[in-house]
Amino acid sequence: MASNTSTFRMLLGSTLVSACLSGPASATPSGASYLQVAPSARAYALGRSYGITALGAQSMGANPANLGLMPTRFEVFSSFATLLDGSQYGHIAMAFDPEGGRFDGIGLSVTRLQTSGLEEADTNGSLTGRSFGSGDMAVALGGSAAVTPSLRTGLAVKALQSEIAGYRSNLALAGDAGITYTFAGWSRPVSLGASLTNFGQGVRFIEQTDPLPTTANVGVAMPFDRAVFVMEANHLLPERQTQAGLGFEYNLGAIAFRTGYMAASQSGDLARKDEKAGALLGGISGGVGIKFGVARLDYAMSQQAADYGPTQRVALSIQWGGRTPRGGASSRGWGNSPSDWLVRSFDNY
Repeated sequence: MASNTSTFRMLLGSTLVSACLSGPASATPSGASYLQVAPSARAYALGRSYGITALGAQSMGANPANLGLMPTRFEVFSSFATLLDGSQYGHIAMAFDPEGGRFDGIGLSVTRLQTSGLEEADTNGSLTGRSFGSGDMAVALGGSAAVTPSLRTGLAVKALQSEIAGYRSNLALAGDAGITYTFAGWSRPVSLGASLTNFGQGVRFIEQTDPLPTTANVGVAMPFDRAVFVMEANHLLPERQTQAGLGFEYNLGAIAFRTGYMAASQSGDLARKDEKAGALLGGISGGVGIKFGVARLDYAMSQQAADYGPTQRVALSIQWGGRTPRGGASSRGWGNSPSDWLVRSFDNY
């Protein structure tokens, strides 16, 4: 009986945490759902445009090809988010430009999700009056390089482990891979970013193994004077769920204003509609970024689920160590490579 109760507790906790992070039930539920929470508050505000607008240390977990797109040699990035059901999400990443060699950016990140107060039930489904918690952690190491002036590539490897009610999963290995290409022959540069995130071993508890939330991301960004317009689509492979988002950022000196909208489908069907009141407003996001000295503070909010209230992201970046060649782009130039305009537009406001 004790063994069955323990198994039930773990499955219940896993189901609750996945439901809080991933939303409705799907074809093949994935494990380690916290990996879907990209830490960049800027990307979250811009319609979940993780694959194209997350640069430097923010690109860890989104598109490692953009890891070297930093205005300075060193960057530390930290992010905090409040999620559904009281889950607390924290992320810290560090990136630097080694100045020479094959890589122009190397990064390290640690991600942690903690959930407490989950109610325990026995094998009959009756509540025992006790509660338990769950914890998840992932550690990643990545690098990026410029293959040509227009093409960038990146790769990251990560190790992750979960714990529910004192029971630990296997130590799973996973990875992220990405490219960014900038079309420079037009009147304005247009950058295309594509990444495949969280591919690798599944998370196993006792005899149950859940696949990782492997996601394909494709995004496009284009500058318009002080503004940047972005579009992105994200497809979660295990659940066959697609998200399509739009984002717009306008820079006013040291302040950037952002807004976005994201529409989601279930089982790959973009035509499927949610008839709940407030479903339309659930896709709206927005935020603001403020730069002061070597620090940058980003804030984002979205009415992700009308029944649960808004979710919020706060992120702090600190950059130092002298300017990189990518950070030399001015308002009338693209720097040493076409993709440098992304650094000017998203990191130098």
